[in-house]
Amino acid sequence: MIGLAIFKRLARLVAPTLLNTAVFMSDVLTLADRFNRQACRFESNGSKDLKSILIAMVVGLFAASDAALAQQALLAGRPDVGAMVFKQCMACHQVGSSARNGIGPVLNGVIGRRAGSYPGYGYSSANKNSGLVWDYQTLASYLRAPAEVVPGTKMIFFGLKKSQDVADVIAYLQQFDGNGKQTSENAPMDGTAKLE
Repeated sequence: MIGLAIFKRLARLVAPTLLNTAVFMSDVLTLADRFNRQACRFESNGSKDLKSILIAMVVGLFAASDAALAQQALLAGRPDVGAMVFKQCMACHQVGSSARNGIGPVLNGVIGRRAGSYPGYGYSSANKNSGLVWDYQTLASYLRAPAEVVPGTKMIFFGLKKSQDVADVIAYLQQFDGNGKQTSENAPMDGTAKLE
C-alpha cells in the first residue's frame, strides 16, 4: 500500500535522529502494521478515511518524537561532575591556561571551533577535512562514538556511553575560553549544557 510505504519510509528517516534504539523502531513498525490492517479495512470506504488515518499516524509519530527529543535536550550538564569524567580524556587532552598539545589537541574553546583547527597539532586528514564545527550536537555525537562521526580519526576512544556523562563533559569544557581561562561566564546562564 502506498500509505504504508510512505509511513515506513518516514519512520526510518526520523527514527535515527530521535532515538538510536531497537525499541523505538519496533514500536514504529508495530504501528505501521496496525496502520496496514486498518487501511485494508477502510479501503472500501474510499481514500478519505485512509488519508485521515495516515495523517493521524504521522502527527502521533511527531508528537512522540518531540517528547523524546525534549527529554534528551534537557539533560543538565554539571561542570563539577564533568571535571571528574574528563579525567578519562586527560591521557590525551588538556584544558586550562597551561594546556599544551599532547597525544590529542588542547580543548580550550573547543565549543564553536572548527574541527582540526587548533594551532600546532597534527590532525588526521579525516579530522581536518571533516567540515565539522564542534557545536553541542556534533560534540555530543563525537563523544559517544568518535570513529563513527569522523571515520579515520586518530582518536582512539570508544566513547562515553551515558548521555549524562556527555552532557557533564560538555558543560565542563564550555567553561574554558580559547585562552584556557576558566570562568562561569563561559558556562550557560543556567549552568547547564543542553544537548540539542
